[in-house]
Amino acid sequence: MLEKRPLIIDCDPGIDDFVAILLANSCGQFDIRAITTLGGNVLPQYTARNAKNIAAMIGLDCPIGRGAQKPLMHEIDTADYIHGVDGIGGVELPESDRPFDERPAWDIIYDEACKFPGQLEVAAIGPLTNIAILFRKYPEVVRLIKKLHIMGGSTTTGNHSPYGEFNIWEDVLAADIVFNSGVELRMVGLDCTRQGQCDKQVWHQGLQKPGLVISKLREMMAFDPTQTELYRQHRGIKPPKDVENYVPGLPDAVTMAGMIDEDLLQCQKYYVMVETTGPLTYGWTMVDWNMTTRKPFNCEVALKVDTDRITELYRQMFDFYEGK
Repeated sequence: MLEKRPLIIDCDPGIDDFVAILLANSCGQFDIRAITTLGGNVLPQYTARNAKNIAAMIGLDCPIGRGAQKPLMHEIDTADYIHGVDGIGGVELPESDRPFDERPAWDIIYDEACKFPGQLEVAAIGPLTNIAILFRKYPEVVRLIKKLHIMGGSTTTGNHSPYGEFNIWEDVLAADIVFNSGVELRMVGLDCTRQGQCDKQVWHQGLQKPGLVISKLREMMAFDPTQTELYRQHRGIKPPKDVENYVPGLPDAVTMAGMIDEDLLQCQKYYVMVETTGPLTYGWTMVDWNMTTRKPFNCEVALKVDTDRITELYRQMFDFYEGK
């Protein structure tokens, strides 16, 4: 029996990816075997650099591997208007001189799955391109992965199109491959993660704790994309956020929190299909609520978040990084 759960974080950091990594590193449950990256929130050169610098800053010694430079079938379309061009709101992190692992992301994940057959968990909190390439190159790996936890999709509306959540929308072909792969799969969708806000007092008190890691998080939380020209080009003019009362939803962190505390998310199994065509429904993760397709369940769908439990995890995270 392993003392810690082997985990790979496949991500596109990203401010909420940063918090997800902080949670995974601070909870004491995981043996983080690698962080693998790809383009998504921002261009891949920034996500890779951010992952490497974050890991070094928090003292996480694991391989950092680079993956897909773009989606399977089209050019990349980033969400830099939300995260800033560099992905972390222009916040400067200490620059790491640690070299990248030269293996591509999918080979790293496969190698670790072979080392820990039936035990490795993967948190896929960016687009699913790396995972789809993994499944295409090594189809047998779906039987080696214990569970794939994705932040992606939505059972209601989207955030990048009327029904498309960004991570799915960014590479619908990859998402379609993953959802039809037969891997043990949990979908933590946008509609669910929006419920996962920390208690305001706990969040703001935590951000005031001393230490480099928390100070960098505090700087990121002060970043207001709605006041940038980049955001206005995409979404128009919005009033500035109320920094004193603002508590972010942090979808990737909610997904990680659900891995740490199995009672934090209320889930149920359904058949889920990915819409790969249609101007309005492109990227929609359609849930067969009434089992009308008669197809076997392929996904555990997260429906509700226990806000008290996620608040407690954030409290513990802030305590862990205090003074570091």
